Amino acid sequence: MSITILPYIDQTLLQQQKEAIANSKKQEVLNQFEAALNAAASALETIQADQKAFSATASPASSVTVSSEPYSISSQTAPVTSASLNCPAELEAYFKEASETYGVDERLLKSIAKTESSFQSDATSHSGAMGIMQLMPATASSLGVSNAYDARENILGGAKYISQLLQQYQGDTSLALAAYNAGSNNVNKYGGIPPFTETQNYVSKVLGYYNSEEL
Repeated sequence: MSITILPYIDQTLLQQQKEAIANSKKQEVLNQFEAALNAAASALETIQADQKAFSATASPASSVTVSSEPYSISSQTAPVTSASLNCPAELEAYFKEASETYGVDERLLKSIAKTESSFQSDATSHSGAMGIMQLMPATASSLGVSNAYDARENILGGAKYISQLLQQYQGDTSLALAAYNAGSNNVNKYGGIPPFTETQNYVSKVLGYYNSEEL
């Protein structure tokens, strides 16, 4: 009788082993697929940030001089004049509201706006960044900005974004500005301001406006 039972038991165990192996392979494939999706999402964020950084080099508002020297921040900033730094009167209330809402220095918000778009609410970069604070579509959506070309909504969105970055980098304004321009992934990847000439000059220019006496 044992001779007739053993083959049945062996077949049952074999089937169980096959199922266990199949399930293990399925889980492995799922894990690989999930990892690939995460990597793709991270790469997309980096590409979008790089596109924004590249387009800014061609933007009249950026006035950036391209250099091949890596890891250096230009000590020169745009000439500071009263005419070039004046914020339009109709935007003053929005910057004040944004500053009070998100706890960001109003001067810093205006410096970013001046560098990004020269206070132009209808500005659009080649990479798709929109409005006064030049918000990328995905960033605008994540910040709850439904109309990036509405001056008030855009300024509040930009203030919310830079406040998040300042918190992320423990109040380090330079790193927060670098992340605003090139993305947090690049700042984290290089452990500081990325070796992108546009980003280095961007940080220098914003801080130059911020530290001026006429903004």
